[in-house]
Amino acid sequence: MKKVLLFVTLLTLLFSSSAVLGAPSADRESLDSSIRIREQLGFNTTISDVQIVNSNFVYQKTKNIYGIALTDEEVAEMNTRDVLIGEASDLENTIYPELNKNPSSSEKAMYHEEWKKIFAGVFLDNLDNGTIKVGIVDLKLNGHVAEQMLKSFSLPDRVKFFNARINKEELSNIQDELTPLFSEFPITESSVSLKDNKVFVGLSDLSFSKLIDNRLSDFAREHIDYVLAPNRPEPFNTRTTASFKLRGGLGIDTPSGTPGYVNVCSSAFNARKEQSNGSYYYYVITAAHCGALNTPWSQGGDYFGTAAYRKYGGQADMLAIQIVNSNKASAQIQNTDTDFVDIKEYEANHIVGTYVCIAGRNNTLPTCGTIIDNNFSTSYQNGAIQFSNMVKVDNNQTSGGDSGGAVYARISNEPASKRGIYGVLSGGVANDWYFYSKAGRVFSDLGMTQILTSSVSFP
Repeated sequence: MKKVLLFVTLLTLLFSSSAVLGAPSADRESLDSSIRIREQLGFNTTISDVQIVNSNFVYQKTKNIYGIALTDEEVAEMNTRDVLIGEASDLENTIYPELNKNPSSSEKAMYHEEWKKIFAGVFLDNLDNGTIKVGIVDLKLNGHVAEQMLKSFSLPDRVKFFNARINKEELSNIQDELTPLFSEFPITESSVSLKDNKVFVGLSDLSFSKLIDNRLSDFAREHIDYVLAPNRPEPFNTRTTASFKLRGGLGIDTPSGTPGYVNVCSSAFNARKEQSNGSYYYYVITAAHCGALNTPWSQGGDYFGTAAYRKYGGQADMLAIQIVNSNKASAQIQNTDTDFVDIKEYEANHIVGTYVCIAGRNNTLPTCGTIIDNNFSTSYQNGAIQFSNMVKVDNNQTSGGDSGGAVYARISNEPASKRGIYGVLSGGVANDWYFYSKAGRVFSDLGMTQILTSSVSFP
């Protein structure tokens, strides 16, 4: 969220720099971005090879899907990883049937209570050739469960199990202990590491670690590590041309409260809420820090609705803006400046290692990175606004006004025109990481009935 006059000033400076530096600077920026993402994915980062891929016209079409140019072999590997992530998500639905959008079969329900006690999480390790890693408490004793879990995957040679000391729910409980302390101590974040089977607590001043220890249970102290993390996340305060359909990834505006200024943010997706007479009201979902309740919102200069529901803190940074003309409702995301994709489903699981992208006000192409924590805690305003159970993503390439934008990803075995919606962009640390609210929070925190997808009938 950023005042528009400041944004104009920054934009002017940006154009002035471009005029001086010219195209080579843009090429270098594109190269650096490609190498940064390739490092996350475990792909070839040799500069001369990446330059060849980036300059090859044949590979440019992949930018609309992955945000960077990839070879045919790399695209095939990404498709394989999509399948693995889908199967990992199904495994989590077996263990936690409450996450499943479709009820578990009775056969799966037999397993989930037993497995939950020893399940330490599942993630895609992009740096280990895209291998699925599954944590099992006391793997030697519970190897028979690992053998059963392995049947969930179509490529068993791409699955590895590792020994863990505590299960995933116990890691989550440690997060719950830490979250209330954000307002008392210089905690910038706490992050669950499935790989390390512990919680890392980021402090701007490590000398406070002993004081924090005194407030935690013995169990929590045994399974956390403190790290120096001096930077607190900040909201991202600016596609702005008027669009009839209110797709995710468009720039939207509201008055800031200061005459002559507006807050500029982005839309994530549309949802609807059923009324007592069976009809529906339709809503654009964005970030709560973008504006207050009862404020008017416009897109491309055209008023489209008023903020009706808001959740700022806890497990969501979300705002629902009621659309005055339901014909403007959409089940699509503005993927690039010139094309859009359909939202086929919303994702209830957020597997670590998943390659997700952002559509926001400033994106010409998708900007993408990998999920590094799906149970992330942090805060705004020096701990006054606390968040938990958020999702943290590596490779932050967002900028002012992208707050509230769509976080989305490919769906295994689906065409590139179909995507899954993952969440609503909140904030982060520039050139490092960002975090988002999980899309499913619109039901529990905003009272929505449905997220609009291509399978939902609406005006």
